[in-house]
Amino acid sequence: MKNAILVFVFALLVVCSKAGADTQPLWKTVEGWDIRVDTTLENSCFLYSPFQDGTAFRVGFNRKTRLGHVIIGNSAWASLEPGKEYDLDVQFDAEAPWNGTGRAVKMGSETLLVVEFGESDFLREFMRKQAVVFRYKGRQITKLSLRGSSLAGAELVRCQQAMNEARGYREGQSSDPFSENHKSSHRDPFSY
Repeated sequence: MKNAILVFVFALLVVCSKAGADTQPLWKTVEGWDIRVDTTLENSCFLYSPFQDGTAFRVGFNRKTRLGHVIIGNSAWASLEPGKEYDLDVQFDAEAPWNGTGRAVKMGSETLLVVEFGESDFLREFMRKQAVVFRYKGRQITKLSLRGSSLAGAELVRCQQAMNEARGYREGQSSDPFSENHKSSHRDPFSY
């Protein structure tokens, strides 16, 4: 198992339901993935796709926490309890799974699972692999194709770089111009 821990967060009450993703401005559609801008998270970019099995899947950045996030849900998962934690394994192709503790969050009429990740390897695996499997208590709950994720992930990074530049944001720079940490430096989009 990888050393990294995925932490599901209840504080990330952002729009991600199948209908709700459409309310966030569209940056671009690449290989079936919508790259959108979440205005509720200081113009953080995310990519989103609904799947044939009814699963909605989102991967993106959160400028507020400076972490990446995954949001996944399916209306068939009616037994998810808002506020309850769930241990999941997330596996890309045949790689060692990522594991973590999660929290279900009520968003609109659906309850979704929200995950934050801090390691750039998670996003790299997402972009380089063909499929992702989510497991709960050792049982597969969904397997999703990552077809087009390389190009979509690269566009996600470009979107976030553009949003950062538009707001004058740089690595280590505080949004407070009077702060001692208000300085300019290059931003690595994989440092989330």
